[in-house]
Amino acid sequence: MKITDRSYGGKIFRPHPEVFINDEQTLFIAATPWGQSAIAKDFIDLVTDYWRDAINDPQKTSVYQSGDVLDAQEHLFKMSILAAHEDIHDKYNDGELLAGLEFVCFLKHNNKLSWFQVGAPTAVLLRNNAMTPLFHPVDFSFDFSTPQETLPPLPKELLGLQKQLQIYTGKIRLQEHDRFLLVSRSYIPSQFFQNQTPESLSLDSATAILAQENQEHPFWIALLLMD
Repeated sequence: MKITDRSYGGKIFRPHPEVFINDEQTLFIAATPWGQSAIAKDFIDLVTDYWRDAINDPQKTSVYQSGDVLDAQEHLFKMSILAAHEDIHDKYNDGELLAGLEFVCFLKHNNKLSWFQVGAPTAVLLRNNAMTPLFHPVDFSFDFSTPQETLPPLPKELLGLQKQLQIYTGKIRLQEHDRFLLVSRSYIPSQFFQNQTPESLSLDSATAILAQENQEHPFWIALLLMD
C-alpha cells in the first residue's frame, strides 16, 4: 500500500486525519480527530494492539457477539474496534464530551479487501473505467447548508461519544491496479465524476475540481494504491 494526500483549508476548519499503514501492508487506517487531536493516535494504537492480541488469542474478544456476515478475521478486527471504542469513551468522554473520531480501516487479505467505517472519509474505488463510491457519510453541514451559506463541517457519527457504536462494513475482491480515492468533505459535487476518468484522476486534478466548486469548503483528499 502507498498513500499520497493533501489538505485544502478554504475558510473553514476541518481536522487532518492521522494515517497508518502496518509493516505487513495489510492494514490501512485514516483516523480523523474532532476535539482533542490525541484521540486519533490513541485509536490507532489501541486497535492495532487489540488486533494483534486477538489474532494470538481469539478468546480475548469472546465477550462480544457479532450479528454481521463476517469471517473470523473480520469479526476479530471489528471486535478490536469496539474494544478501542470503549477505552476511548472512558478516557475522553466519561464525564464531559472532549473528543470524537471518524475513521476508515481497510483490512487486506490476499485479494480480498474489507472495510470498517464510521463517518468520513468517503471511499471511491477507481477501477478501469469506473469510479465507484463504497460509502459516503452524510454530515450536519450537508443537511443544513444552503446555496447562500456553507456551514462548517460537523459529523453526525463519531467513535467514542456514546456507549453504542454503529460500524459500517463491506468487502470487495481486489483486482490488479485498483486504487482508492479518499475524500473528507461534506459532499462531492456531480462535476467531480463528470470531468475526469479513473485513468486521468490525480491529486492535482481532483483538488482543482473540488476547490473550484466551492472555495470556502475545506477538504482532505488522498490516493491509496493497493499494489
